[in-house]
Amino acid sequence: MLLDIEKSEILASVSRPAMKSRDPFSGGAGNLMLKALIPGSVFKTVVAAAAMDEGIVDERRLFPCDENIRGGTAEKPHGTINIKTSIAVSCNRTFADLAKELTEKDDHLLDEYAEKIGLIGDIAWRGNVFHYESFPQLQVSEGRIFASDGDRAEPKLVAQTGIGQQEVRVTPLGIANMMATIARGGEKFQVSAVSSVQYQNGTNMFSFPHQKIEGETITPFTAMKLQQYLRGVVNSPEGTAPYLQNAAYTIAGKTGTAQTGNYRGERVKANELYNKWFAGYFPFEDPKYALVAVNMDVTIGEGGIYPIFKDSVDAVYRLDHE
Repeated sequence: MLLDIEKSEILASVSRPAMKSRDPFSGGAGNLMLKALIPGSVFKTVVAAAAMDEGIVDERRLFPCDENIRGGTAEKPHGTINIKTSIAVSCNRTFADLAKELTEKDDHLLDEYAEKIGLIGDIAWRGNVFHYESFPQLQVSEGRIFASDGDRAEPKLVAQTGIGQQEVRVTPLGIANMMATIARGGEKFQVSAVSSVQYQNGTNMFSFPHQKIEGETITPFTAMKLQQYLRGVVNSPEGTAPYLQNAAYTIAGKTGTAQTGNYRGERVKANELYNKWFAGYFPFEDPKYALVAVNMDVTIGEGGIYPIFKDSVDAVYRLDHE
């Protein structure tokens, strides 16, 4: 899903679902860019925004990233690090701890910040079109952060939520819009797929105006810090996406590897299925595009997302310079 950041318009959208030839409409024929999926670590962007806006974290605070979210030894130890490095290396412990602190302060803060950053809510264009009231351009699945209020009271479930697991469900469209919101410094707009409807002779029948999303936003300072931190995912020595340093445009963004709870065949680690994500924006110095790519239901050893993202960025660069 590729967005024009300034216009908040969809420039390109591709969904290649797994189809059953005998029953193509049993779920395979849907547009997965508008379907709520498990986001994994991409959701840590929301947790970081909430923690910074609420004054819970700054770069002086350190987290024990040699430990996992339960206090045991981390699968990938990163030492004692701050929020900036935690985003670059995608430290689970940092965001589990922050999610618990935020929820203790107000158990709806994560939901509120997911809306403030343009991830969930009325993110697609909606308005009055002739005699149709509140006409939606796109049928977008409703995202959620918690499945029930009971989950908010369980620290173990909140920790899982903080790393984009448990019951977190958001759309690729929402994630692309979140990245566009950050790139704009916190301003959030509804995403449109169509700018106007024309008569056969080329004159306008109806134009869809550029519309802000109502409600509160993240602060410009928090947006600025997120811009720096997301750039570090790609260009810092410890970042999780160094492959993208060689893209034609400079990229800022966030990785995600989400456990789906499903397996391909026998329930062993090698057969476990994941949603693999990369979401970001570019060029970093003068943002024009937000892009999200997700590869669903792949094992840990297949379905790498970085080549897809880089090829897309390089293709946009070539189109821009032809």
